[in-house]
Amino acid sequence: MKTLEVESGKVRSVNFAQVPGRVRVVMNLYEAAAYETYADGNSLFVVVGDQSKNEKIST
Repeated sequence: MKTLEVESGKVRSVNFAQVPGRVRVVMNLYEAAAYETYADGNSLFVVVGDQSKNEKIST
C-alpha cells in the first residue's frame, strides 16, 4: 500500500492499494465531508468538501 500525505482542506492523506485489474483508494479525512467523483479517460477525480472553496483533490 502506498500513502500520499495531502494535509490540505479536509484531506489528511490518501492510501492506494493495487491488485491486477483494480485499485483501492482510501481517503483519510480530518472530518466527515461531502464528495463527488468523476472520470476523464484513465483519470479519476475526487472532489472533497465545498467546491466554492476550491478544496479539491485529484489523483
